[in-house]
Amino acid sequence: MYTRGKGPSRVIVGVYVDDLIITGAKEGGVEAFKREMQRLFRMSDLGLLSYYLGIEVRQSKAAITLGQAAYARRLLEKANMGACNPCHTPMEARLKLSKDGTTALVDATEYRSLVGSLRYLVHTRPDISFAVGFVSRFMEKPRYEHMAVVKHLLRYIAGTIEFGIVYPKLSGGDNNLIGYSDSDLGGDTDDRKSTTGIIFFLGDKAVAWQSQKQRVVALSSCEAKYIAGAAAACQAVWLMRLLRMSWEMILKCLNSRWTTCLQLLSARTQCCMIEVSILTLNSILFVSAWTRGAFCWSLRAHRSNSLI
Repeated sequence: MYTRGKGPSRVIVGVYVDDLIITGAKEGGVEAFKREMQRLFRMSDLGLLSYYLGIEVRQSKAAITLGQAAYARRLLEKANMGACNPCHTPMEARLKLSKDGTTALVDATEYRSLVGSLRYLVHTRPDISFAVGFVSRFMEKPRYEHMAVVKHLLRYIAGTIEFGIVYPKLSGGDNNLIGYSDSDLGGDTDDRKSTTGIIFFLGDKAVAWQSQKQRVVALSSCEAKYIAGAAAACQAVWLMRLLRMSWEMILKCLNSRWTTCLQLLSARTQCCMIEVSILTLNSILFVSAWTRGAFCWSLRAHRSNSLI
């Protein structure tokens, strides 16, 4: 992704191989950039964006809608589940599986192909992020019980095939960037690593999300949530620089207690101070009690350059 200019003249260009998406604050700036590029290269202007790398884009004066319904249908046909019965959830609640299961092995190539296709579907479906991350843990030696979870997820997609992301036109007062982070504790039964969940909203529209297993083993729920908060803070810095924010953003970390974290620092100072330093570099304006024992950080854009 590349940007040029500031304020009303700013142009943003997304590049994938030889395909370009061009947008900007004003139509005149976009048209001027396209004319400049056509003078330098042989290019075709395909007009208003409607389809890009499997993502369907529907634009109107009121909103932009992103979806992957056609891609999802092809995925279901690929799995021979085009006429399957839909279900209401991506996966069973509190499901625990191990890499060393007791059921028979399945075709690893087919399993990896299905999971890889599901990962691309996450681009417009944050509701399946955790489930797709969960089934991605069993790529090496997938078993029947792992494939059953993949098929359960495909049945959910069959019932929600038209789901996507809608971005209404922003009004003057709803452009605040707010991030949320959370984690479990030792959810992976094989290595006892925790899973981080992060989502960012611009106003009330989701713009970035992530569900990923942490790289280290946390010894307490507070430490796991601190690791998640540090990862969210790094993502927040990138988003603020991308948006060139001149306002304040809030990062809320769910279900943690600041007093517990203070006690934890004395026990594992070397490990935890890295995350504390990341959050400090991003300008922690306050750390205070939030709803039901959570806490939040307020980040200012003009103090965030120290991480880049």
